[in-house]
Amino acid sequence: MLKQIRIKNFTVFSDAELSFSSNLNIIIGENSAGKTHLLKLLHSVITANSNNTQSIARPAPTKSLLQNSISEKLVGYSNQNH
Repeated sequence: MLKQIRIKNFTVFSDAELSFSSNLNIIIGENSAGKTHLLKLLHSVITANSNNTQSIARPAPTKSLLQNSISEKLVGYSNQNH
């Protein structure tokens, strides 16, 4: 479960820190506030982490591996919208 995220220099977020409850979280805001960017980022982080989870045969992923995996997912979102 994702409890907190800190975002720096990502699209409309120059510096943001968000905390999530263990139940339902609702994202609201004006148009162009970054709601969709936030959801795409959260999905990318969660899926990148789950795709690179530690197993007996594989060591824990490095920060660099996770960053590359997240970047690939975000680029995939961008390519789907164009």
